[in-house]
Amino acid sequence: EADHLALVVAETAHAAEVAVAAITATWELLPVLGMIDEAMAPGAPLLHPENGLDHNVYTTYNIRKGDTAAGWAAAAAVVEATYEVPYQEHAYLQPEAGMAYIDDHGRVTVEIAGQWTHEDREQIAHALDLPEDDIRVIYPAIGGAFGGREDTSLQIVLALAAWRLHQRGEHRPVGCVWSREESIVGHHKRHRGRIRARWGADAEGRITAVESEAWLDAGGYNYTSNKVLGNLHLGQGGCYEVPNARITSHAVYTNAVPGGAFRGFGGPQAAYVAESQMNKLAEALGLDPVEIRRRNVLHDGSIGITQTPMPDGVTIAEVVEACAAAAAQPSPAGPPPVAYTPFASLGPAEADLRRGRGFACAFKNVGFSFGFP
Repeated sequence: EADHLALVVAETAHAAEVAVAAITATWELLPVLGMIDEAMAPGAPLLHPENGLDHNVYTTYNIRKGDTAAGWAAAAAVVEATYEVPYQEHAYLQPEAGMAYIDDHGRVTVEIAGQWTHEDREQIAHALDLPEDDIRVIYPAIGGAFGGREDTSLQIVLALAAWRLHQRGEHRPVGCVWSREESIVGHHKRHRGRIRARWGADAEGRITAVESEAWLDAGGYNYTSNKVLGNLHLGQGGCYEVPNARITSHAVYTNAVPGGAFRGFGGPQAAYVAESQMNKLAEALGLDPVEIRRRNVLHDGSIGITQTPMPDGVTIAEVVEACAAAAAQPSPAGPPPVAYTPFASLGPAEADLRRGRGFACAFKNVGFSFGFP
């Protein structure tokens, strides 16, 4: 988990390392819930009993649309599958780095890379039990983000250090830079998770029903899991007209590294599931993968998965046609380009390479999951 246990402030990095080595921690060994299944098992220890829940599933979203029983009865083909999605590391160029001080107006000021200054300020104020007006957050440069800067890393500890030193008469800034290893250990990842999906379509290839249930591993803390879960939840029906749907999504606490936002935050995982299911339906019905999408994509006025009509300007059908036309063109002549590898002795084994073309559609929230319109 790599929780923060103590904060050391020193004149030099060497002095800080010596001080850290002098800290002795006494541990109470508790069961480790490293996986979603362990956290959801009957009688599993509660990782956050302060939430008042009797389980480790702390957020659940539900979509119920139409009559799924009728949808299954109308289906000529039904496909079922379980999909596992893995962790992914942001690996931005600049690791977490920041500086904090008390400015001329007496405000705790933090200069750091981030993606939403007001959220950072709110969390620092909450942690230090100070009014938000007493906190200032400045983003001088980002150095890469991809969702990885949406959650706190050094913000609170830097603010705390500057504030406590100020109270002791020390008015100098405090700075910290994580190593690449510390960055990988200490910051959130794209969520790992599991999605079980069952889709049905009639003989013409039109979707009749979708049932899907998803679990995201939130790790030890919420971070932005509830927001990522919102996108995953809304995207499990794909960019298609689904008359009957039953979709349930959960975020589960474990003792693993926290999950958070990463490029599309939930949208890519949902698209992976929806498009895999569409390909399976096409194969089961003997339909071309493009044609089955043609028959199901959303249009202006389509009733969406949450039973809200689509606004004017839905162009997925036109995008499908343009992409299908482009994909029908022959591949460029000549040998394929050789992929760059930093390890010259470990180039691709040409005899093992396979090349092909696939077709997929996807959409991501316009706005912010269940947030902005």
